[in-house]
Amino acid sequence: MKYILSFFLLSFVLVSCTKVTEVDVNADSAISGKYNTIKVVGDFIYAVTDSELVTIDKTDNDNPKEIDRQELGDRIENLYEAENVLFIGSETDMYIFTLASNGIPEMQSETAHISFSDEVEVCDPVIAKNDIAYVTLSSVQPDNSVPCGGIIEINELRTYNIADLTSPKQVNTVDLDSPQGLSIDGDILFVTNLHGNTNVYDVNHNGGMNLVGVIPGGAHDVIATDGKVLIVSKTEIKQYDYSNIDNIIHYATIKL
Repeated sequence: MKYILSFFLLSFVLVSCTKVTEVDVNADSAISGKYNTIKVVGDFIYAVTDSELVTIDKTDNDNPKEIDRQELGDRIENLYEAENVLFIGSETDMYIFTLASNGIPEMQSETAHISFSDEVEVCDPVIAKNDIAYVTLSSVQPDNSVPCGGIIEINELRTYNIADLTSPKQVNTVDLDSPQGLSIDGDILFVTNLHGNTNVYDVNHNGGMNLVGVIPGGAHDVIATDGKVLIVSKTEIKQYDYSNIDNIIHYATIKL
């Protein structure tokens, strides 16, 4: 299911009342959702399974070849790429890889989100921009099961300073209801809550976040780019225009 949603959302066409705007997957904004498990960077395709990072060379489009496979921890959540750096979120850790000239990922760090109890497991997708990584930790699954895998519940948004990729430093924490997907466009960060609303933050390069808006309704994934945002729930996809962050406008709904 998550692979289907990833493909669907990344190839989805944003529709407005007056024009059709295609999502530019090469844009500077972070076009990525919680379910993203595949990234194309230059001549290479990177994909994560539940426990592995796989690299495929697509130089020959008619004969792509797997050139590397690295074992990670179990229960990998998502894959995100920024400036030739891969960020991978699992239920317990954030992994950071740099990409060598031959396309092979080289691990820089593994940061454990939870260390005080083996009874804590959370869903934790990750994205990053401007030396800051954003991670949602949630004990609530999109299918409403609670907790995500452990006994103790944790639901929060964390920021990490990743200026030193080998040693990420946690700099901020915001308690949320049931955080799920997250997406960033410029200095605007969207975070969905399964049992709440979608929070809209103005963020800075130091990991600080200022809540500047709320979009009503629970959702489990979000993709934002160029002033437009798709918010995905179990039953529908809603589209909003946030080009004026003080006046976020809803103008399309697709029932699922």
